[in-house]
Amino acid sequence: PGSGKSDERGDLTRENKLAQFNNWFTWCHNCRHGGHAGHMLSWFRDHTECPVSACTCKCMQLDTTGNLVPSDSI
Repeated sequence: PGSGKSDERGDLTRENKLAQFNNWFTWCHNCRHGGHAGHMLSWFRDHTECPVSACTCKCMQLDTTGNLVPSDSI
């Protein structure tokens, strides 16, 4: 017998899942610079080069999965 409350983890909406993903820490495997996934996706919508000053790594050009998250969903 349950409490009648729905399991919040089982009822995550797409927006909640995306919000959780945005908080994950991610990094470039080449230059090892990184940040929260949401911030990184936002940066790479307009740039191909690493956001760290003086780093010339083309992080986004190395990412073969970069187009999996539509820019309008963030």
